[in-house]
Amino acid sequence: VLMLDELPYLLENLYKQAGNRGDELGRLLAAFRDWREAGMPMALAGSVGLSQYLRTIGVSRQSLTGIVPVRLKPLSRAEALAMVAALAAAEPLDRWRPAIAEAIVDRVVMLSPACLQFAFDYVHRALGTGALETGATADIDMVDRVFAEEIRRDFDKEFFNQFDERLGQYDAADQGLARRLFTGLEAANRDRARDTLIAVPFDSLQDQIAPTEGDDERLAALIGALDDDGFLIDDPDRQLIGFADNMVRGWWASRDHRRGRRRG
Repeated sequence: VLMLDELPYLLENLYKQAGNRGDELGRLLAAFRDWREAGMPMALAGSVGLSQYLRTIGVSRQSLTGIVPVRLKPLSRAEALAMVAALAAAEPLDRWRPAIAEAIVDRVVMLSPACLQFAFDYVHRALGTGALETGATADIDMVDRVFAEEIRRDFDKEFFNQFDERLGQYDAADQGLARRLFTGLEAANRDRARDTLIAVPFDSLQDQIAPTEGDDERLAALIGALDDDGFLIDDPDRQLIGFADNMVRGWWASRDHRRGRRRG
């Protein structure tokens, strides 16, 4: 079995090393396709999408045919608590208590293994300093402080900036449509809790997103690209559209470019 993590970044690095020529990428993807057709099981993973990047640099996506997309669902709350408990058991601390695991699970942007591991590492490090007050209230206050001062700042750099980079691959007109689309979805989910993220009828957003003549056709192509790239889930059969997950929702809610500005 061939397993490749972060394939999009591998291809970006190869593209730069080849002097911004896509020949090497095309050959590599074609080889992967030949191996799959010859019976080699393959898992290709990436934290950002690949389709729009290949469109931008002019590399054919034909070699991606036959790949079955897999969207990993977030853990349930019980699974998330079990994961954090297992992480804590592997690196025991005298100050650890179940309430700390609950505080982590209640504060992460999404109940995915990556988010939980990231948050646990920061909280575990803070607990291990031994310089903080002890007691249940003090421990929860500490978790709040670590999230406010460290996790959210560094999570932004480690995770959310990847969405910025990927959206930056789209041309200016598509970025404008995407901003209006994300803003409409954010408004529809504003009063929803993390576990009740919803998709909305496309018709309810269309006039807001594509107000000028000619935008409709561009919007249809854009939605397909945003779905491929992990920003959205598009359900054409039911005419519903929504954020792909709470990671994307959290990214968009945190960005200055909601108002048409990019962060420096």
